[in-house]
Amino acid sequence: MKYIKLSLIATLLLAISTSCFKMEEEDIFDDNAVVRLDKAIANYKKILNDKGGKWMLEYYSNSGEAGYIYLMSFNDNGSVTISGKNEFIGEVLVGKTESTFGSESSMWDVIGDNGPVLTFNTYNNIFHIFANPEDIGQTDTDEQGYGHRGDYEFDIMKYSNDTLYLDGKKYEIHMLMTRVDNSVNDEEFFAKLDVTKASFSPLIKELYLTAQSGQRYICTDASTGLWSIYPEGGDKITETQTFNAIVTPTGLRFMRPLSILPEYGDFAVQDFKFDDSGLIAEDGQTTIRTAPLGELFSDIRYSWRINTSLSKGTFLDAYNAVVAGCKSYNSSTLEEINFTNHVVSPITYGAVHFRIKLKSSTNRLNCYLYKETKGSGNDVDITMTGEGDKNALVYRDKVPAMKQFVQLLNDTSFRVETDNPLAPTTVRLIDKNNSENYFTLSLYIPV
Repeated sequence: MKYIKLSLIATLLLAISTSCFKMEEEDIFDDNAVVRLDKAIANYKKILNDKGGKWMLEYYSNSGEAGYIYLMSFNDNGSVTISGKNEFIGEVLVGKTESTFGSESSMWDVIGDNGPVLTFNTYNNIFHIFANPEDIGQTDTDEQGYGHRGDYEFDIMKYSNDTLYLDGKKYEIHMLMTRVDNSVNDEEFFAKLDVTKASFSPLIKELYLTAQSGQRYICTDASTGLWSIYPEGGDKITETQTFNAIVTPTGLRFMRPLSILPEYGDFAVQDFKFDDSGLIAEDGQTTIRTAPLGELFSDIRYSWRINTSLSKGTFLDAYNAVVAGCKSYNSSTLEEINFTNHVVSPITYGAVHFRIKLKSSTNRLNCYLYKETKGSGNDVDITMTGEGDKNALVYRDKVPAMKQFVQLLNDTSFRVETDNPLAPTTVRLIDKNNSENYFTLSLYIPV
């Protein structure tokens, strides 16, 4: 019993003596907050200047506009050269849509606030246009007092793998700044980016986003940078959501993740990379594609024009025979052959359209021979009925090569290919039995 009492007294004395030597917890940081912030500022300045100091900023001014790419070359003397290409650079014109390249130097710094802040602290005509609170000028709307509502100061959130993660200081939009090789020529960079942007054409009415679940979504207006997306089979009016995006040299990034309508299966993806068939998301499963090319070619909403300079084999021979036949018949000139639509109210027919110019008149004689086109996957079969309007039937009888051309279409099974999977505005109709025979066609809008 005495042993137990003595043990308890010893334990208490040990606890008391230990507490006398350690009255408070150790500071979990070696430096105070001010010193830590100063170190972070110095570190980010070093990062921005390192390896040549060149960066690509994916910039969004607000959720209602497309995003824009800027190149920035930082110097340790506090100057920065900013280059961009968009419709707001240069002359201010209402309705201006063409992009203008511009480059200008100004000043930059990393300053302290609640954390390190990247600031562009002298006015730059190329960059500050989005933060300028004046009327935009290129629109019919009066934006005086707020402009684009863009940021020119950015909270630096973190740095990882040559990427700076930024938040707009005022509007809190998340943005990425990625290191670029210092040898990159700014103007050439934006010229190449224009080519990449052409991967999205206003002539292609719809793209299709397929989620991990298999649910498909219809995407429109991709070429504008403001994507309208709604579930396939859903209500376009009530279920459409708009997402703004930036076309990058390697793909596409939306300003916010595509989180769409829970009842169709949630998913959240933001970054897409180009692949051989279109775009694929960072999850490796979500894709953006066009309709299969056979279906696209068969869609009566699209019209296609034969490009003889890029056609070959029996198809080109047949085309040239029609040219010679028209000339021999009545000195008329075959200007073009199109796969297009012909409306005979209330029916819309697919048609092969022979556009012929008469010698005696500048008027063009439009000859149609009605067709039925069936596309599945990337394959197409064309069935010509041999029927047409009065002019078509006259030429069919007077120009035997026209009938032979129609018969060649009937007898051939085609495979459709393109060099641009997201904007197949040029396709090749290839004989499935002989790849040396093909038509090349360009998508166009009939007038």
